[in-house]
Amino acid sequence: MQDKKDLLQAAYEAKTMVREKEARAATATLGVHSKNLHYFRADYYTRRGIPGVKPFSADDHKRMQVLLVKINPDIIFFAAEDDPHGAHGLASKLIARSLEHLGQYGKLTGVTLWGYRGAWNEWSLDDPDNLTFISFDEANMKQKIAAIKEHKSQLNPLFPGDDQREFYERAHARNKAMASEYYTLIDVNSELTNESKKSSKEETLTSLTKIEAMPYLEVFKRFSAKDFIHNYK
Repeated sequence: MQDKKDLLQAAYEAKTMVREKEARAATATLGVHSKNLHYFRADYYTRRGIPGVKPFSADDHKRMQVLLVKINPDIIFFAAEDDPHGAHGLASKLIARSLEHLGQYGKLTGVTLWGYRGAWNEWSLDDPDNLTFISFDEANMKQKIAAIKEHKSQLNPLFPGDDQREFYERAHARNKAMASEYYTLIDVNSELTNESKKSSKEETLTSLTKIEAMPYLEVFKRFSAKDFIHNYK
């Protein structure tokens, strides 16, 4: 039994080293120095799915709170959709619970959280409240694809589902389609305004902010600390 446990621990450590190496390579492609990276190594990677065992340990909560206070971020980016292995949802839940605890002491109450999607879902432009739109060009897209390709262990096998394209191909198509949808809505809004036709659709589109036209677009949804805790804890 102990041999099996040791083998599983060794496998976990090997996978961890691979993923951390890939993270360093990917972020270096984006110009982020390795000294600015923190590998959290949450216990829930080895605890999740075990009957009768909570995914989070007391150490997870304590270390996350210490890390958040140390960095004292103005903005936290998080994956706002669940993934097949559950890590994204657990990470968001851990951050939410840590912020809730810190908020009792008046810490990090003003932080804003930006949720991104795209692997399986996307934010709807029909409800643009609290959305932030980031447009980018071909050079930025090539840089993004290069960073994605550095996560070699995640490229094959593909993500579960009917879409058989590589993830970077899906990201390219999604960002391009989102830009097309956004600028189409802007054009429709302009026509509605010129014709002085008032409707709920027009009011919705009016809240979209005109940004510089580029071929690709990423969408984030902003949450206050209070709203994030309510939605994700």
